[in-house]
Amino acid sequence: MIRNFLSLLLTIFFLASCANIETASIETQAVNAKTISSAPSLSEKSFDQTLESLQQEIEHRGLKIFAVIDHAQGAANMGKEIRPTVLIIFGSPKAGTPLIEENQLIAIALPLKALVWQRDDGTTMVTMSNIHALAEAFNITENAKIIERIDETLQAIKNEAIAP
Repeated sequence: MIRNFLSLLLTIFFLASCANIETASIETQAVNAKTISSAPSLSEKSFDQTLESLQQEIEHRGLKIFAVIDHAQGAANMGKEIRPTVLIIFGSPKAGTPLIEENQLIAIALPLKALVWQRDDGTTMVTMSNIHALAEAFNITENAKIIERIDETLQAIKNEAIAP
């Protein structure tokens, strides 16, 4: 299932890169891992506590969790082992819709994502979508107030999730 989802996502990225759009060239809208995510933050909690806290904080703020993807479980299903790595896909249509109305291609990066992962040394990290970088990459300029509110919410969620 995860494999099919990833294949579909890669296909969408490919098709989007082939599209001819009038608002800006694909090159100016290219997004890479360095710009779509925030710098990793060290959690003061265990992996499981951080994951639970993050999910609770997302829901507490009225956001919807659309999916939770456990990459380590997916690897285990294939007989492989990776460190704990869980992706949470979440958001709010109320906040996301105006951004998509401004530039429909930002929908490839929405809903927002949070990654809880464990380093080699056993510490837990949290990395989240970087809404400012996404707005810049997709030339979102008319919805600056929404971008600021999303950023403030993301920072608050992360800070609560990683605090002891």
